[in-house]
Amino acid sequence: MRGRFQCLAIEQPARKASHISAVRRLRHLLDTAGGCNPDFDPFRRLPLTWYADYPGESADGVNFVNSHVVNIPKETSPTHFHPRTAVGGGLPQTEMYLVLDPQTYKLNTWGRQASLIVFPDLRELGRYELHNLEPGLFVYIPPGTGHRGLDVFVNVLTVPGFKPHNEY
Repeated sequence: MRGRFQCLAIEQPARKASHISAVRRLRHLLDTAGGCNPDFDPFRRLPLTWYADYPGESADGVNFVNSHVVNIPKETSPTHFHPRTAVGGGLPQTEMYLVLDPQTYKLNTWGRQASLIVFPDLRELGRYELHNLEPGLFVYIPPGTGHRGLDVFVNVLTVPGFKPHNEY
């Protein structure tokens, strides 16, 4: 390797089993429409997918982290939040965005500005923040925070990983 290198490591040393390979190359994964991008200019690849719990695992199962790389157009982006108390037990979901450069995969941005709308207080939906996003930014979205990505190409990381019925 030459030049500068940065990485983010998320480890769970107590895990008993793994359902994923150590390395997955994004360019070798297939697009799977769904979630934040069901069909518009589809780019949705799942480097770390959801997997059913193994017997004997905690309420968070083997999904201690999830990663999906997705192009989120405003036309299909839902406003949502992950509850502060996880449905079914375990840890509540924290979401993080690693904002990527859409030109890397020759995605057409149609000249739109990537942004994120955040609703800090779900009891006051008239109060929100609009944040412009650019490649290289890291965004932390704690449980209980309403949010909606608009026209952004992003690697969405969740800790713990995807948990059924924990998105409203």
